[in-house]
Amino acid sequence: MKSVNKVILLGNVGRDPEVKVLTGGNAVAEFSLATSSGGYRTKDGKEVPQKTQWHRIKAFGAITAAIEKYVKKGATLFIEGRIEYSEYEKNGEKRQATEITMELMSLISSPQPTPQAAPQPTYQQPPTHGSTTTT
Repeated sequence: MKSVNKVILLGNVGRDPEVKVLTGGNAVAEFSLATSSGGYRTKDGKEVPQKTQWHRIKAFGAITAAIEKYVKKGATLFIEGRIEYSEYEKNGEKRQATEITMELMSLISSPQPTPQAAPQPTYQQPPTHGSTTTT
Protein backbone atom coordinates (compact mmCIF):
# COMPACT_ATOMS: atom_id res chain seq x y z
CA MET A 1 0.00 0.00 0.00
CA LYS A 2 1.23 3.51 -0.87
CA SER A 3 1.24 6.16 1.85
CA VAL A 4 0.48 9.88 1.52
CA ASN A 5 1.96 12.88 3.30
CA LYS A 6 0.02 15.91 2.05
CA VAL A 7 -0.67 19.25 3.73
CA ILE A 8 -2.94 21.98 2.34
CA LEU A 9 -2.92 25.40 4.02
CA LEU A 10 -4.60 28.73 3.28
CA GLY A 11 -3.34 31.49 5.53
CA ASN A 12 -1.47 34.72 6.02
CA VAL A 13 2.30 35.19 6.02
CA GLY A 14 3.50 36.20 9.49
CA ARG A 15 6.91 37.59 8.56
CA ASP A 16 8.85 38.37 5.41
CA PRO A 17 10.56 35.23 4.08
CA GLU A 18 14.25 34.68 4.73
CA VAL A 19 16.02 33.34 1.64
CA LYS A 20 19.49 31.82 2.02
CA VAL A 21 21.86 30.11 -0.38
CA LEU A 22 23.19 26.86 1.06
CA THR A 23 26.54 25.23 0.44
CA GLY A 24 26.40 23.84 -3.09
CA GLY A 25 24.27 26.73 -4.37
CA ASN A 26 20.79 25.43 -3.51
CA ALA A 27 18.47 28.11 -2.09
CA VAL A 28 16.08 27.75 0.85
CA ALA A 29 13.26 30.09 1.88
CA GLU A 30 11.69 30.07 5.35
CA PHE A 31 8.69 31.96 6.71
CA SER A 32 5.71 31.53 9.01
CA LEU A 33 2.08 31.12 7.96
CA ALA A 34 -0.95 31.67 10.22
CA THR A 35 -4.21 29.76 9.83
CA SER A 36 -7.28 30.50 11.94
CA SER A 37 -10.42 28.65 12.92
CA GLY A 38 -13.32 29.24 15.26
CA GLY A 39 -14.47 32.74 16.02
CA TYR A 40 -18.22 32.17 16.26
CA ARG A 41 -21.15 32.49 18.63
CA THR A 42 -23.11 29.42 19.75
CA LYS A 43 -26.93 29.29 19.74
CA ASP A 44 -26.96 30.09 23.47
CA GLY A 45 -24.85 33.24 22.85
CA LYS A 46 -21.51 31.92 24.08
CA GLU A 47 -18.52 33.37 22.21
CA VAL A 48 -16.00 30.85 20.89
CA PRO A 49 -12.78 32.77 20.24
CA GLN A 50 -10.81 32.44 17.03
CA LYS A 51 -7.77 30.17 17.38
CA THR A 52 -4.65 30.80 15.34
CA GLN A 53 -2.12 28.11 14.46
CA TRP A 54 1.39 29.06 13.28
CA HIS A 55 3.17 26.91 10.71
CA ARG A 56 6.87 26.95 9.80
CA ILE A 57 7.15 26.86 6.01
CA LYS A 58 10.29 25.86 4.14
CA ALA A 59 10.88 25.77 0.37
CA PHE A 60 13.92 24.72 -1.67
CA GLY A 61 15.27 25.35 -5.15
CA ALA A 62 13.99 27.58 -7.91
CA ILE A 63 10.66 28.36 -6.21
CA THR A 64 12.59 30.47 -3.68
CA ALA A 65 13.09 33.19 -6.33
CA ALA A 66 9.30 33.63 -6.62
CA ILE A 67 8.97 33.64 -2.83
CA GLU A 68 11.64 36.30 -2.48
CA LYS A 69 10.03 38.47 -5.18
CA TYR A 70 6.31 38.15 -4.36
CA VAL A 71 5.76 36.93 -0.80
CA LYS A 72 5.69 39.54 1.96
CA LYS A 73 4.31 39.74 5.50
CA GLY A 74 0.50 39.89 5.35
CA ALA A 75 0.15 38.10 1.99
CA THR A 76 -2.48 35.39 1.75
CA LEU A 77 -1.10 32.11 0.37
CA PHE A 78 -2.48 28.74 -0.63
CA ILE A 79 0.21 26.14 0.01
CA GLU A 80 0.50 22.44 -0.69
CA GLY A 81 3.36 20.44 0.73
CA ARG A 82 4.32 17.73 3.15
CA ILE A 83 4.76 17.73 6.91
CA GLU A 84 8.18 16.91 8.33
CA TYR A 85 9.29 16.35 11.91
CA SER A 86 12.82 16.73 13.21
CA GLU A 87 14.65 16.57 16.50
CA TYR A 88 17.54 18.72 17.62
CA GLU A 89 19.36 19.65 20.78
CA LYS A 90 19.59 23.17 22.18
CA ASN A 91 21.40 23.97 25.43
CA GLY A 92 21.56 20.27 26.24
CA GLU A 93 17.80 19.90 25.88
CA LYS A 94 16.15 17.75 23.19
CA ARG A 95 13.55 19.60 21.14
CA GLN A 96 11.22 18.77 18.31
CA ALA A 97 10.30 20.86 15.28
CA THR A 98 7.46 20.54 12.81
CA GLU A 99 7.82 22.14 9.38
CA ILE A 100 5.91 22.17 6.15
CA THR A 101 8.07 21.62 3.07
CA MET A 102 6.27 23.55 0.35
CA GLU A 103 5.73 21.99 -3.08
CA LEU A 104 3.11 24.35 -4.55
CA MET A 105 2.23 27.96 -3.79
CA SER A 106 -0.53 30.26 -5.04
CA LEU A 107 -0.46 33.93 -4.07
CA ILE A 108 -4.09 34.76 -3.25
CA SER A 109 -3.54 38.37 -2.24
CA SER A 110 -0.59 40.53 -1.38
CA PRO A 111 -0.46 43.19 1.35
CA GLN A 112 0.16 45.89 -1.28
CA PRO A 113 -1.61 46.33 -4.61
CA THR A 114 0.25 44.57 -7.40
CA PRO A 115 0.90 46.54 -10.60
CA GLN A 116 -0.73 43.85 -12.74
CA ALA A 117 -4.46 43.24 -13.04
CA ALA A 118 -3.94 39.63 -14.14
CA PRO A 119 -4.65 36.69 -11.81
CA GLN A 120 -2.01 35.94 -9.20
CA PRO A 121 0.60 33.36 -10.28
CA THR A 122 0.90 29.79 -9.04
CA TYR A 123 4.34 28.28 -8.53
CA GLN A 124 5.07 24.59 -8.30
CA GLN A 125 8.24 22.89 -7.18
CA PRO A 126 8.64 19.73 -9.25
CA PRO A 127 9.44 16.77 -6.99
CA THR A 128 12.29 15.41 -9.13
CA HIS A 129 14.26 18.49 -10.18
CA GLY A 130 14.70 22.19 -9.28
CA SER A 131 12.87 24.09 -12.04
CA THR A 132 9.81 26.26 -11.33
CA THR A 133 6.60 26.16 -13.33
CA THR A 134 4.36 29.25 -13.58
CA THR A 135 0.70 28.95 -14.55
